[in-house]
Amino acid sequence: QTDALNKGFRIATGEIIGWLNSDDLYTRQSLPRASAFLNTNPLIDFVYGDYLIIDGAGKTLIEKKEIEFDWDIMLCGLNYIAQPNVFFRRRVFDLVGYLNDSLHYVMDYEFWLRAASRGLRFQHIPAVFAACRWHMDAKTVSRNPRIDEELMNVRDQYWNKRRFQSSSMQTTYQRCCNVRARASRQWRKLRTRHVVDVMPTSWYLEAWKARQKPSQGTA
Repeated sequence: QTDALNKGFRIATGEIIGWLNSDDLYTRQSLPRASAFLNTNPLIDFVYGDYLIIDGAGKTLIEKKEIEFDWDIMLCGLNYIAQPNVFFRRRVFDLVGYLNDSLHYVMDYEFWLRAASRGLRFQHIPAVFAACRWHMDAKTVSRNPRIDEELMNVRDQYWNKRRFQSSSMQTTYQRCCNVRARASRQWRKLRTRHVVDVMPTSWYLEAWKARQKPSQGTA
């Protein structure tokens, strides 16, 4: 998938770039609002909005209201910028390169971190830009262990807070940083968006998947 995306980016002709997977959708306001903002704010490189999570029939399961870009929260493994609702300038490819085609699951997360680590600027717009669809064959829904493995490897590339020589102590420290980042994100959501996530999306996903399984009746 990543290689195919990069091929598409290289032949795209627009000055504003985004990508939409086959399962997902844009809202009516996403393209005009993103382009209008980028056209009037030349110093901003990336813009992203809020998003919905929908099921196979298009029913809204969750509405995700997000916060401004925060390097520390992102670095702790919380990729809260949903890929379908991101738009960026073509010049980003010249500045940081294309997606890392060795990654199968978290190429977007690595791209955000790489761009942010080189000083590129992100801006959040409090409007729903996209809907991400959950279905049982989706990569995100599968919760393949390789997703977490890739995410941790990417995070460790950019991790700048190694405090302990002991691997077990460092792992514990990183887990504490992750918990703190989650709490910080929820506090900022409450303060700036007047909402909090009742439960982590990963928990909601597991409950939703359990409901999709056919009942095991007997003849």
